Amino acid sequence: MALCFNFFQDGKYDECIEIANKALLINPANSNYYNILSVSLQRQYKYEEAIAMAKKAVELAPNSPDLYQTLVFAYDGLQDWKKEKEACLKGLQLNPKNQTLLYQLDQTNKNIDNEKKSNIILTIVILFLATGFFLFRNQQKQNQQTNNFNAIELTLIVSSAIYFLYFLFFKYSEYIWSWNLKIPHSEIVPVVGRFSNEHDGK
Repeated sequence: MALCFNFFQDGKYDECIEIANKALLINPANSNYYNILSVSLQRQYKYEEAIAMAKKAVELAPNSPDLYQTLVFAYDGLQDWKKEKEACLKGLQLNPKNQTLLYQLDQTNKNIDNEKKSNIILTIVILFLATGFFLFRNQQKQNQQTNNFNAIELTLIVSSAIYFLYFLFFKYSEYIWSWNLKIPHSEIVPVVGRFSNEHDGK
């Protein structure tokens, strides 16, 4: 395990993954190896694979909040806010004072809210564009001679409305880019060794 972790610390994730996979052939019930596999895959932005490894680690050591923490970051990388929230809550049931999980839960709730706001704004913009197009076509049919002036005027109105909506959205949605405030994945360090006596499958 020490060699695997050394490779991880040196940023040699392929070597770390190779060692972990070989170790799992010998001891497939060691949750630590699945954990470091997940974090290494996250460093390579392979979040779907990382989620699968983190789930396996949690399955082997369901009472470890730190392994849920790895799963949370994997979902975070994939921006699957709902499943990230579920993983946070499960981990916090085991350790309600886990600061990392509490922070991620707070950020995830904000991301879910912002996603809803984004969908609302997008719907409004689409409605404005659809209304503008309908009015344009209607005016085009009614008066071909004055159509150019009306089309320009209508375009300006619709464009101004869209700009105003987005201005309000970014001005007052304080956490619209809150996922940029999350703990960077470069700071994720796998918890290895801590559970080796209890969850190493021996």
